[in-house]
Amino acid sequence: MWNKRVSIVTKREVGTCGLAGVDADGTLLDVHEEEVTARQAILANCRQAYLVPDAGKFSRPAHVRGGHVTDVAAVVCDSPPPDALRRQLQQAGTRIVVPAEPA
Repeated sequence: MWNKRVSIVTKREVGTCGLAGVDADGTLLDVHEEEVTARQAILANCRQAYLVPDAGKFSRPAHVRGGHVTDVAAVVCDSPPPDALRRQLQQAGTRIVVPAEPA
């Protein structure tokens, strides 16, 4: 279990984060407060943050809110995000990375 009293004192070059869902407005969602706390610590202590959701996370409900999809340098996912979310990311300058499928 995550210990809320733990302080992260190191700065990393890259941080990657998962999540339970992304609301239609771009809010990052999780099912436990501890997961949000951990993600916020990662984002606060890295130079570049990457969000790595699968396509099923877009508009998936979860009850703990924490952060916004535009808080990261890039979103790396298996398929493009919905149009409204894609526009938010583009306006914020957040890169969208969808790896090509192998031939």
